[in-house]
Amino acid sequence: MPRVTVVLPCYNHAQFIGKTLDCILAQSYNDFEIVAVDDGSTDGSLEVLQRFEPRVRVLRGQHNGPAGPAAARNRAIEASDSDFIAFMDADDLCTPDRLAVQVNRLDADRLDLVASELTFIDPQGNALEGKWSCPPYASADYWGSLLERNWIGTPSVTLRRSALDSAGSFNEEFTHAEDYDLWLRLARSSAVGYVNAPLIQVRRHGGNISRNIAAHQHFERRALQRVNPLEAWAAFSRLHSRRDRAAEAWIWFLLRRGSEDNENFEAECRRAIAEHPGSSSLRFALGVFLCDTGAYDVSWELFRGIKDDAASLNNFAVLAALREDDEAARSALEAAIAMRPGYQDAQSNLSALSKNKPLALTRRPLRMHLVPDVTCSY
Repeated sequence: MPRVTVVLPCYNHAQFIGKTLDCILAQSYNDFEIVAVDDGSTDGSLEVLQRFEPRVRVLRGQHNGPAGPAAARNRAIEASDSDFIAFMDADDLCTPDRLAVQVNRLDADRLDLVASELTFIDPQGNALEGKWSCPPYASADYWGSLLERNWIGTPSVTLRRSALDSAGSFNEEFTHAEDYDLWLRLARSSAVGYVNAPLIQVRRHGGNISRNIAAHQHFERRALQRVNPLEAWAAFSRLHSRRDRAAEAWIWFLLRRGSEDNENFEAECRRAIAEHPGSSSLRFALGVFLCDTGAYDVSWELFRGIKDDAASLNNFAVLAALREDDEAARSALEAAIAMRPGYQDAQSNLSALSKNKPLALTRRPLRMHLVPDVTCSY
């Protein structure tokens, strides 16, 4: 049997899947197989996949619509028996040494899972600015860093089957963030590593499922609700030597996790702010919470006082527009875009403001590197 199985779900990516398969088949590491699952495509993806047989093992999905990436990946995993599993998406590319580098790390460091940095390309394959990378401090507690924010891109992951067997497969009830849910389960008790090099190029286009932010947030919340809060606090304490950083991680964990007891969350957040009055991140979290609970005037005051980053400026603009102060909203949005070119929330909100449409809140402080947004039709 091959030592590595590359798991490749595909749904309506006939335009891209051929190039994806070409880059996998060009790997310098040879002991692998590709198991592709066509998840009910209607655009000719299956026919493209079948042209690569027998070098690619093709499984056909259901005929009444897509089952989703979780089910497709699980089916490919179940159809294989290799020691390692590597994930790819049907529209992405990888470097020729991707498998060699990751298998070597898994073996040399006795790891269970290794991920890598991601960069981005447009539909034509041209490089885009931005990257998806692991925070430099994450090695102190990889699980704790994942509780703060998902930094693992699925197509960059190679892992041991034994670790996956222990943690369980992808949750097929999750239509989004099914990968985040799995990484949280795996990293809790497995040895995780990271390759600080871009082994994967993620293609950004109008069909990316990741564009549905609300759905991602909903399922991330469900994943985080399975985490024991006491274990999370202990992880943040290991991850951050500075008390203010640990407090910020804790408050954002509670906010993203959701709570039925809003009064207790607000009290916890205000207590953290009192202990760390210089933390803009804590005030940002409270501002989002207050906006969610309808306390728009208090939230507006908070964001008005922390307009030192693009996300705060955007959120101030959202609340200014609710107060029918379009001039202040426009000025703040223009300042946010000038501060962080490519900031999509602010650009979309500026367009919405001119069309008298509702504006959208940014719910987290921005990543160091923005993920590019490319809209196209094909």
